[in-house]
Amino acid sequence: MMPKANSKRLVAATLVVASLIIRTEAGAAKMAILQKVWQPMCELSEELDTTASDLLDKADTVLTAAAALETEALQIQVYIAAEPTDPDVRGLTALWAYLTTKAAAAREHFKHTTLQNQLNAAKQTSYLKGRIDEWLKAASATYGSSHGCLATTDGNAAKIDGGTINSVSCKIEATEVTKKAGIRLHATGSGFKNLLHTTNAATSHQDDNANCRFFATGGTDGLQHTDVETPGARHAAGYFSLASGGGDQLTIEDVSAASAITKQELKHWKQTAMALQATEQVTPPEHQNQSSTMEDDETSEELFKKLNTEEKDREEQQAKDHRQSIFTSKAAKTVERLMTKVVIYKLPAATAGQKKGTALGNIKGTTELAALLATLQTKLQEKITNLNLHLLEARKTGAEKQNIKCPKKNTTAEECPAADCYYIADTKKCTPKDGT
Repeated sequence: MMPKANSKRLVAATLVVASLIIRTEAGAAKMAILQKVWQPMCELSEELDTTASDLLDKADTVLTAAAALETEALQIQVYIAAEPTDPDVRGLTALWAYLTTKAAAAREHFKHTTLQNQLNAAKQTSYLKGRIDEWLKAASATYGSSHGCLATTDGNAAKIDGGTINSVSCKIEATEVTKKAGIRLHATGSGFKNLLHTTNAATSHQDDNANCRFFATGGTDGLQHTDVETPGARHAAGYFSLASGGGDQLTIEDVSAASAITKQELKHWKQTAMALQATEQVTPPEHQNQSSTMEDDETSEELFKKLNTEEKDREEQQAKDHRQSIFTSKAAKTVERLMTKVVIYKLPAATAGQKKGTALGNIKGTTELAALLATLQTKLQEKITNLNLHLLEARKTGAEKQNIKCPKKNTTAEECPAADCYYIADTKKCTPKDGT
């Protein structure tokens, strides 16, 4: 039989162990989240902060490409104005028309589709980042010597200090928007790949030391009560959820696949992913210069249905045939030859502020090209006007000469008009000069 003293000590030890086990199991479910949970959240927040700058860079790419199309089109116009009798004028005007319509289409697509998608993506990502940042900030504010909502790998409570958590970057801020391409590693159109998820975070994603009041349902040490009327708590736009009366069990939602996000409480995650997806190009961008492969560009068909016609458009096959008559079945070589002719062309005289001998390909500014085009077109029009005046004068003079008659017989030299006739002394004839 065991002595009474030993029996009391054994019972006491058993109670201590039991109490530790009970405290650990009950406490773990409402403890701070581990670094492998909050670090991806910090990284996501910082990436979302770059979205607006990345979208600005994408917008600039579209507008720059449209401007490049317009520049090439203007250069062609300048060349035609400078060399209106070039034998390739038919191909040059067709190429100018193609580039002009592509530039216009790029701007229209940007205005009606791209810009709306980008603004929506900037709005959705900014909102989601705000929800994440607000929770991280609040979680950091719970930091104490023995409690907190963020735990380090060594089990200590942590907080955001100077943009880091225990030397891990966690900048919860909104930086200035500047044109800069970004890389989407965490937030994509298909989902948020690097965020951890589990139905019972207490088993693997929470600390067993620091207590987090956000994740406790008890009225004593938590933010929500345990009665059935309490709807439960959600944090970080629904990423963390805590059911009412659920035994402090924390759920970390799965937002890794956008297509699988169906809960209404996670709608902002879904909306953000969908908004990002709309900005991710999956087909050749509308602003791409496809002149070298215009035979594969369906948008060119509408142009060639109308090009060099009168009232009625061509049929689809007729449009293709017309394009081939200008650019052949493969447009690349013809386009290259025509554009090479344009860009290496040197101005024969100083014009519109450009020096004599300047290569047309070196003139890229819209103002410079527009001034050059207007000047050359004005000179060309003046030349045409002068030629028309000379032609009218020549016709008038010719008509007057037709009314002049040369006396043909028995005339003297004085009677024969020297300006329009010549006198033959031997025969005494007055004969019209050639051309009269």
